Amino acid sequence: MLEGLLPHMPADKPRYLMGVGRPQDIVSAVLRGIDMFDCVMPTRHARNGHLFTSQGVLNIRNAAHPGGYRAAGSGLRLLHLPQTTRAPICGTSTNAAKSSAAGSNTIHNLHYYLELMRALRNGIETDTLAAVVRRYVQESADVTQVSVA
Repeated sequence: MLEGLLPHMPADKPRYLMGVGRPQDIVSAVLRGIDMFDCVMPTRHARNGHLFTSQGVLNIRNAAHPGGYRAAGSGLRLLHLPQTTRAPICGTSTNAAKSSAAGSNTIHNLHYYLELMRALRNGIETDTLAAVVRRYVQESADVTQVSVA
């Protein structure tokens, strides 16, 4: 879709893409010249216990993490709570706990997206975007369709 749209978008103005929110789709769109994004995915996924990480999406409500009391492990850290276990963000026994968990998850996801965009912006500014994207593809377990032009 972007390949067909981009020729009709002015190159001297900011290019805005609405509703695209998967990290790999954002990376692909930046490679094609998109400047701005707007999507509910980071917050909606956070409310449902899905955390975006450099290693893919972590579903903290998954049965593989009963009680959530395991350390985040495998080099994975929750961005705003570096030494946390999954317990504080899995605890959903009361409405207050659910609200607190959703808030913490949202902060984490927004921080992840901010860092991703910061790396992409730095790659553009330093003419190293292809290297930034290659590193992203190598580190992310969820990426299968990002190609470096």
